[in-house]
Amino acid sequence: MKGRVTGGNAMRLELNAVLASEAAARNDLIDWEAPTTTLAIEKLLHLLAHVLAGQIAFDEDALAKIKTQSRRFQSDVKN
Repeated sequence: MKGRVTGGNAMRLELNAVLASEAAARNDLIDWEAPTTTLAIEKLLHLLAHVLAGQIAFDEDALAKIKTQSRRFQSDVKN
């Protein structure tokens, strides 16, 4: 059996691949700078919904990116 993937192991590998893909998509969303204030708000609400559902937590780098983008849109709205 050495070297073979069992059903349980295959499912675990598939789950790990899906989770890695989801994390990459979330990071892409955090990095994406919305071109309009409306899209920026939708993006932040989407991310917040996942946080509130306990599905994700942000690291310091992600929070810093989100804060920077939020400040930029605040200054755009004020001007």
